[in-house]
Amino acid sequence: TPIGGEVGIYEVMEEGGFMGQKLLDPPSVEGWHTGEEWITSGALVDRVNFVSSHISNTNNPGVKKLIQKVGSSDADSAYAVVEKCLDVLGPLDVTEDTREELITLAESALGEGGFLANGSIDINLVLQLFKAITSSREFQRC
Repeated sequence: TPIGGEVGIYEVMEEGGFMGQKLLDPPSVEGWHTGEEWITSGALVDRVNFVSSHISNTNNPGVKKLIQKVGSSDADSAYAVVEKCLDVLGPLDVTEDTREELITLAESALGEGGFLANGSIDINLVLQLFKAITSSREFQRC
């Protein structure tokens, strides 16, 4: 890290390398692998941890905008909240199993007061869904 603690381009490039995709350093003369073959278990854990730490940072202006988009929607059910989160983060197509798990997560949070008194969606619910979605197989493969 340079003097003053500012993150430079080299540090940003290294993050991709830690997750299995080094910029300007393909794994072979054929170039980078496509599809799922380049995702190792270590790279997957690094990717999930990376996105989870960033998507839950409410000080990040981009995350604030994503939360506002979900919160300002007219979502009035667990299904609608999940659909809005998927749309804001993608749009992302997920399997029925993943969708059901996300809806179950949203239903449990909504049962515990996921909607605020003014009808808006609790930020903690949105962040939980964002983390679950970004950790999903479908998100990691897109």
